[in-house]
Amino acid sequence: DVTENMRLQAALRESEARLVAFLDHAPALVSLKDSEGRFRLVNRRFTEAFGLSPEDVIGRTTREIFPHAADAAEAADEQVLTEGVGASLEQSIPGIDGVVRDYQVLKFPLRRADGQVDAVGTIATEITERQQLALWAAQLFDAFEAPVGLYQPVRDADGEVVDFVRNYANPRLGVILGRPMSEVIGATLRRTSLEATMDMVFQAFSRVLESGEPERLPDIELTDPATGLPLILAVRVTRVGEHVASVAQDVTQERAAEAAINLARTEAESASRAKSEFLSRMSHELRTPLNAILGFGQLLELEDLTPSQHESVAHIAKAGRHLLGLIDEVLDISRIESGEL
Repeated sequence: DVTENMRLQAALRESEARLVAFLDHAPALVSLKDSEGRFRLVNRRFTEAFGLSPEDVIGRTTREIFPHAADAAEAADEQVLTEGVGASLEQSIPGIDGVVRDYQVLKFPLRRADGQVDAVGTIATEITERQQLALWAAQLFDAFEAPVGLYQPVRDADGEVVDFVRNYANPRLGVILGRPMSEVIGATLRRTSLEATMDMVFQAFSRVLESGEPERLPDIELTDPATGLPLILAVRVTRVGEHVASVAQDVTQERAAEAAINLARTEAESASRAKSEFLSRMSHELRTPLNAILGFGQLLELEDLTPSQHESVAHIAKAGRHLLGLIDEVLDISRIESGEL
């Protein structure tokens, strides 16, 4: 039926136009290539990025348009066509302004009704800014005096974490580990960590990766390979995406100051206790003979004395009671300081 065929063709053209309009509004570079590697569709973002028109691209291959990026692209396309699975790669391609930009490229198979792969779809997202930020971050961390590391988990066939690979380390971490950077970056945690702390660090990394909660490790005491002096590190572990980051702070001086303060406090408390004990003991030692003096004074007051003698005995008793009051006050002070009163 001619009318039905015309209607189907019109519907197909309308569907294709809608697809193109949809892809033209996508923020990524989108393209479609046939089994021979020739472009069959590109969106507006693709043509604008490279200063091309659709006519400059459709029907041509990657090697004809981007010869410097052809090897990697063709290899990925062949993998998708042959294996029928997606592929991912990073590519650097100059734009219309001559600036080379980095792209995260995702390739995926497109199949006919019978399931046969006959085309490759590509979505490329610019990552230049992200990579520049990562470079700046690495340069910043490289200047840190604190050891910094970024680790990727290594899992076994059952998905269990069995180790961590160090994807980044700043020079200070290499110094602490006593290894050249070539043996630090890309090495596993178990092979290159300090033996005394390896198990503790691995367990902490695993917990942080599982929970997502930051964790501070117990202080790590070691000898600084650069100076030969004692070094105390306080390590904080944080999850960053699917990675684990560690930052170690040198707290040697802080811990030494804390130890000095604690020692001074202990010595002061000890001196205070000794003083209180001395005052208490002396008070008791003075009270005994003073009570005897007061007792004999009271006995003398009962005797038949002359007025002059009575006056002398009265002075003795008054002075003794005053002295006894002072001794009681001293004893009360010692009790207050010792916490007994």
